[in-house]
Amino acid sequence: ASGTTLNGVAGHLVQITSATENSYIDTLTGTNDVWMGGTDFATEGVWLFSGGVLNGLQFWQGTSTGSAQNGFYTNWAASQPNNSGGGGSQYQSFLDGGTWDDIRSTGSSKQTYVIEWEGSQVLAPTNTTTLAGGDGLDLLYGAAGQDIFLFEAASAFNNIDKVYNYGIDDLDKLDIGDLLSGYVAGTSDDDLFARFVVSGADLLLQVDANGATGGSSYTSVAQLMGLGGTTLNVEEMVANGFLVMT
Repeated sequence: ASGTTLNGVAGHLVQITSATENSYIDTLTGTNDVWMGGTDFATEGVWLFSGGVLNGLQFWQGTSTGSAQNGFYTNWAASQPNNSGGGGSQYQSFLDGGTWDDIRSTGSSKQTYVIEWEGSQVLAPTNTTTLAGGDGLDLLYGAAGQDIFLFEAASAFNNIDKVYNYGIDDLDKLDIGDLLSGYVAGTSDDDLFARFVVSGADLLLQVDANGATGGSSYTSVAQLMGLGGTTLNVEEMVANGFLVMT
C-alpha cells in the first residue's frame, strides 16, 4: 500500500478510528474481509498503527480481554484478538459486518484491502480564514473552505468561545499552541495537554496549559457546537494537523 501514491503522498492500509468510519468501510467493502493497518508484530499484544501519520501509535493492549489505548476506537469481534496459531496472528483484519480479527500474513485467502490517505496531506484548501476571538464570550462561525480557530493566552481562559460549523472535511484547525507551556512536538504526551469532553449536544475542547506539571488541571476554552455525538481523538487530531499545539 505504501507504494500507492496520491498527489505524491504514499497511502497506507486503512486505520479506523471512529464508529462512523468503521460503518463506512463496512459499506464500502461489501461482503469482503480486508486487510487493515494495524499489527502487533514487534511486541505480542501491543497493537500499533502501521504507516501514515499515526504510525507507531498504540491502539490496543493485550488479547480479547485487553483494552483500547490512547482513546482510540476499537471494534474487535468476540474473543478477538486471540493470537490463534501459536503466535502467528499478528495482523489486523476487517470482517464482513464490521468487526475485527487478528490473522496471519500467510495462508490467508484475503486479497482485498482499502488504502487511506490523510486529507490534510493530499488536499489543498481553496481558501483559509483565521478566526480569533478577543476577550469575553465569542461566537466563531466557520464557513466554506479551511477555518483556523485561534486561541490566544491573553484571553482564551476568560470565557468559553462557541465554535460553529467546525469540520474536519474542510480541513479546519483548532490552534491552541499559544496556550501551552513546556509542550514539545513529537515528545510530549498530547493527551496531557488537551482533551475533548462531551457536554450535551456539544463537545468541549479543554486545555491543561502545562501538561503533567503540577498535576492534571483542564480548563475549557472552546465549545464545539453540535458535535457532542462526534469522537475526536487528540493524538489523531495532532498527527493530522487539525489540532495545532505548537
